[in-house]
Amino acid sequence: MKMKEVLSRTGLTDRAVRLYIENGLVEPDCNESHSGRKSLEFSEKNVQELNNIALLRKAGFSIADIKLLMQGGEDARQVIEKYKSETAELIEWKEKVLEALESLTESSEITLETVCQSLSVAVADRKLPAEDNKLTILQRIEVYSFRTVSIIGLVLSLAVCVFLILFYKGNFRHTTFVPLSEQASVLIAFYIPIILNSIVSLALLVIYLKPKFGTIQHIVRVVVAFLLTVVLVCSVIKTPLAMAMVAFVPPVYSQTNSPADYLQLDSYVEEYSAVEELFPEKIPDEAIENGVRSHPWETYPKTVRYYYMYSHFVDPQFDLYAEWRLPKEVYAETRDEMFANPPWEIAGTREKGEWTCLYFADVEGEEPYTFTYYYLIFAYNDKTDTVRYIASYCMDTGDSSRNPYFVSLNW
Repeated sequence: MKMKEVLSRTGLTDRAVRLYIENGLVEPDCNESHSGRKSLEFSEKNVQELNNIALLRKAGFSIADIKLLMQGGEDARQVIEKYKSETAELIEWKEKVLEALESLTESSEITLETVCQSLSVAVADRKLPAEDNKLTILQRIEVYSFRTVSIIGLVLSLAVCVFLILFYKGNFRHTTFVPLSEQASVLIAFYIPIILNSIVSLALLVIYLKPKFGTIQHIVRVVVAFLLTVVLVCSVIKTPLAMAMVAFVPPVYSQTNSPADYLQLDSYVEEYSAVEELFPEKIPDEAIENGVRSHPWETYPKTVRYYYMYSHFVDPQFDLYAEWRLPKEVYAETRDEMFANPPWEIAGTREKGEWTCLYFADVEGEEPYTFTYYYLIFAYNDKTDTVRYIASYCMDTGDSSRNPYFVSLNW
């Protein structure tokens, strides 16, 4: 039996029949033609089921109640008891309303005030009909749209936080306090957008938790919500753009291990005056055996070692390292001079193998460089009369290819 005949026999609309099918109250056969078109085939039993459902719906049973009635048993009994109780309550209330309206005699003047006065006691405990509090389609779109935006913002903030925690936990050997210049870039790139996302998302959620319509506050709320959404979208876009820049923008770098290029640094590195204050102006003549000079640089003796790397990515980094052996008297003078007149306060010493390392505090003397990933080190070896000068602005991570150069040295 086709749908058209079923509608004729039951008096139902196409929408009503499909609603009952969607809710599993009726299960007609579904046939598919060669072209892929599906058609419903109803049996006599399906027609009877539809008539029964229509009867129960007219009596006031909900679709959920009808499902339980079809199952039978104790659940069906509870549905009937509930229906009887609600119907009895409704009858009792209607009787009170009729009784109240009986006070309006034929001679009474019928006005809104007199009707309300008569019903005031009978309906005092009743709630407003559900449709009175039901939002319009546009209002529902507004509420659910802004709620969705706020939830997406909170989820994105949480996702970025989890990513950062997992990334740093998996790559860093130890916690480092980043210098102020780097703190600023990290704040701008990640933390400020995350905090802004969370605040704006929570604000949107609060605004549309229990919205009121039809008032001047509604207009103000829409304007504020729109502005907050613009801020949220901008801050959300900022974070992935920053992360994409970190992931895809290639670094600009220079690198050499030539003593001939000693202290010929990139402009960014030259801004760190501490580097030139720690390193001698040139490689001492006493470190060069047999009068060998810097041309060609390959002729430098093996006792002179030099390395320089500069990488300008999102986070500029550099490594500068110089080592040479000195005659015993010159070595002793160089070592003692560093103790007597250090360029800055000595923050501490550390023994590393045969080497003694002096770690210097920053220019202001506030915080040792060893607490950040900016290292200034002078190291000396009394057994070989050798000195090392180290300036490194580079992360000490679990990836050996990205470690500061001095970490890979033989100490």
